[in-house]
Amino acid sequence: SARIHKMNPITASILYILYSALTGLTFATIFIVYKLTSIMFVFGISAIVVLVFGLIGYITKIDLSKLTTFLFMSLIALIILSVISVFVNSSTFNFGLTLLSLVIFIGYIAYDVQMIKRRMYYIENENSLAIYGAFQIYIDFINIFIDLLRIFGKEK
Repeated sequence: SARIHKMNPITASILYILYSALTGLTFATIFIVYKLTSIMFVFGISAIVVLVFGLIGYITKIDLSKLTTFLFMSLIALIILSVISVFVNSSTFNFGLTLLSLVIFIGYIAYDVQMIKRRMYYIENENSLAIYGAFQIYIDFINIFIDLLRIFGKEK
């Protein structure tokens, strides 16, 4: 995502579609593990969460760029703790990681929407901004969806 706004819009679009397709194939396995009604319910909740926090990021007058260091450091900590969780194998630890991940990506939703809003005023190529924004929000949505599915999903 860091280089997507510097790419040719057609190349960025193709890469975004390819990434989305691969992600879709990868996450198709959730239909094996979780009930369809549960997936649909969590998808709806995820969409509402993204909408609400996206609106907060768009409307707020608070400069959310101050959060970027905290969010990034939290994300690095989450990755390190996720590796540790492979060896610990504790459901309480994993639940705590899921909650931490949810908070981080909710923060990223508001931050990313505000950054997209700010870039609208000075970016030359609107197509690259649209692709960049779609990619950022897509990644945030997927992570929120997975976290909420871990919390509320009903397995088969």
